[in-house]
Amino acid sequence: MSDPTFKEACRLFDGILIALDSRANKVATAGWKNTSNIDTLELAKKYEDCGVDAIIYTDIDRDGLMEGLNSSDTKRLSENVSIPVIGSGGINGPKNLENVKKNIPNLEGVIAGKALYTGALSIEDALTILKD
Repeated sequence: MSDPTFKEACRLFDGILIALDSRANKVATAGWKNTSNIDTLELAKKYEDCGVDAIIYTDIDRDGLMEGLNSSDTKRLSENVSIPVIGSGGINGPKNLENVKKNIPNLEGVIAGKALYTGALSIEDALTILKD
């Protein structure tokens, strides 16, 4: 990462997260309208020396569809960067959350928007799964 303003902001402030939206392991931009040629993992690695507190990784092909989190790509990212990763896009219920917890043990967290909104996952079930 070569942007000195961003690096300075990370040095001055705590709690800076970056969102990496991805389609087929390529960074998506402009509200998901454009897909770049930049590999998501390659870009994530450029943030490792900036002091970023976490990466929110969204597989936009799954977001809101409740098809389950893209565990393989989320795991690939979380295992290959030193920045904590929060997975987003596709959590569809308790079983999926249990599988994510089991198969990606170093994941910092998940975002489960639609699953909570539709009732496919309750906050109580999520807390129970994540506590154990």
